Amino acid sequence: MSHDRALLDDGYRRARAVTLAHSKSFSFASALLFGHRKRAAFALYAVCRGLDDAVDEGLPEGAAERLAAAREALGELFTRGPVDRPGLPWAFPVQLAFHDSAQRFGLTA
Repeated sequence: MSHDRALLDDGYRRARAVTLAHSKSFSFASALLFGHRKRAAFALYAVCRGLDDAVDEGLPEGAAERLAAAREALGELFTRGPVDRPGLPWAFPVQLAFHDSAQRFGLTA
């Protein structure tokens, strides 16, 4: 599945913003990385942060459903590619950035 380069770049920008806004230690450690590794670290953090937020929001009501939807989306990410659907704990462009990073660095489910 091919996506617009601008949308992918937006995903990496959003992932960086999530990381800088929510994790001082991760942001500081990522300063040691460069290029694609740094962008991949931001994308990974943003997806993990989204999962953490999915659990924290409205706990315990709906947490199981939110996590099931996120688990399904991540599974699809590794088998079919990113899926744009409402209710996921991260923006679609962030999912594109994570998918791009997973492919670049050989991450598998």
